[in-house]
Amino acid sequence: MVAERSYRFGPLERGGILLGLRWPQLGLLVGVMVCVIGALRSPVLLAPAWLLVAVALGFVAFVRVEDRSLDQWVPILFGYTMQKVTGETVFRGGVFRLRPDEDQITRTVLPGPLASLVMLSVPVGNGRYVAVVKDTGKQTYTAVLQVQGSQFALLESGDQQARVDAWGELLAGLTSGGGRLARIQWLERTLPDSGDQLQRHWRVRGHHDDSWAAQAYQEVIDAAGPVAQRHETFLSFQLRARDARRAIQRAGGGDRAACAVLLGELRTMEAALARASISTVGWLPPRALAAVIRTTYDPYSVDMIDARGGASTDLAGGLKGLPSGIDPAVAGPVRAVAAWDHYRTDSGFHTTYWINGWPRVPSPAAFLAPLLMETTCRRTVSLVVEPLPGRKAEKAVNRRRMAHLGEQQMRDKIGKVTTQRDATEADEVERREQELVAGFGAFRFHGFVTVSADDLDSLADACGEAETLASRSRLEMVRLVGEQDQGFNVGALPLAVGVS
Repeated sequence: MVAERSYRFGPLERGGILLGLRWPQLGLLVGVMVCVIGALRSPVLLAPAWLLVAVALGFVAFVRVEDRSLDQWVPILFGYTMQKVTGETVFRGGVFRLRPDEDQITRTVLPGPLASLVMLSVPVGNGRYVAVVKDTGKQTYTAVLQVQGSQFALLESGDQQARVDAWGELLAGLTSGGGRLARIQWLERTLPDSGDQLQRHWRVRGHHDDSWAAQAYQEVIDAAGPVAQRHETFLSFQLRARDARRAIQRAGGGDRAACAVLLGELRTMEAALARASISTVGWLPPRALAAVIRTTYDPYSVDMIDARGGASTDLAGGLKGLPSGIDPAVAGPVRAVAAWDHYRTDSGFHTTYWINGWPRVPSPAAFLAPLLMETTCRRTVSLVVEPLPGRKAEKAVNRRRMAHLGEQQMRDKIGKVTTQRDATEADEVERREQELVAGFGAFRFHGFVTVSADDLDSLADACGEAETLASRSRLEMVRLVGEQDQGFNVGALPLAVGVS
């Protein structure tokens, strides 16, 4: 029997320029020193004023509120206040976005920074299309693959390690010289199962003879479907145009060439996923991706969208009429309101957490199992991964190493004790350097958990459940405040939106 391998993560780096102090704190500290000098050189009557200003500056620099210093709260408060003043906390879409000369919605309109996204429909042969989301501002192209989960937690330790190693090889390929993908997002969400699969099976194979048995079976299906919970998993792959500039130029330039280059990368990724024993459902076409976005903004629309499927290419058993999915033009919310600690969209209330701490003690590969498998509320877990080129990663590690050495010399000079956290951060930087020398890739990654409910009371209960299960998964989460709309964009939608 293969011994179970364990994994651990280092602590969140505090960064800082000098002795862990950031530029704003250093500036405020200089201000304190100036005020003290001013108090010493000023008349006695003015000295208290100088000292009062010094105390205020020191208070802003070093006093922490909810694990943030006051200088870190300033940009959050300023940004949210400006959103309030300019009316950007409220978004109105759908029919409210129609121009005077329009009588129907013809384009996808999403809130805030997502307004620059355009959904392209790229043919891939045999009458099939793949949705490619283009960011017209950042010139990125993103496609979404739906995958099927497996009983990873029930596998033998050897099988688990083999799959983890295969996934690691896939990620390692992103940091090689030929890798063109700039970002990958893994997203897993739960939502109430409408019972559509049961209904389709009954409509196709059942005997609808109005007998007592048929009526009883229909009642059982109607009662059982809505109480079930459905898990959906997506992988989003993003290509940045400037990183693949030569390949796009060789393909003819423009959106069509960029999409062709992206499709080539997608085929490579699909083969790598097959080697990792990850089952794929398929690359989402425009109507399917639009349905994912729509059901995220409007959870009540799940039943209506699941029942569709009147096209000849859809699975048998769908209701006659519209084809499966929805028109991408109506994927966005009709109304969205960003509050201080939650985000309301159409029929849902959402709260997004940032995962600021991963397991620091040795943990099995399935350490996320409690959060992924035991939640009864609607929630989304998202991981955004950005591969770092080798030279860039080496420069970053060398910069941090030199910073730690400088801080150690400064602590020795002034007699400050080196804490265990300081030593752990230095060891973590050394470990990263050793991994880079050994040929391992480097990544920047961010994790988010978005909890959704029908009202604020239910949202509070759901958040409590998610926080408990995250603790069991050995995660530390911080509830975003003043930035809930941005957190929702990154953590709840499979669009590989970056973190600024």
